[in-house]
Amino acid sequence: MLPTPWVWKPLVTELLADPRIRDCCQFWFFYYPTGQPVPLSALELRRALDDAVARTQLLAASSNNQEQSRARINP
Repeated sequence: MLPTPWVWKPLVTELLADPRIRDCCQFWFFYYPTGQPVPLSALELRRALDDAVARTQLLAASSNNQEQSRARINP
């Protein structure tokens, strides 16, 4: 087993140097204790992904509202 997500840093850095990959991909990592039961790790991953999606949607909505406000101020 690999101890932490940091062991992937050199590979991710190399992959992100390629503009084709950088423009279309994101690399996400989920760290969990080796001895933790798989169902618990799966639950934690699902919750983390749900939270990330919710934050992304909130940021997108906020950005959209700001753009609409600017359009009303500067037609």
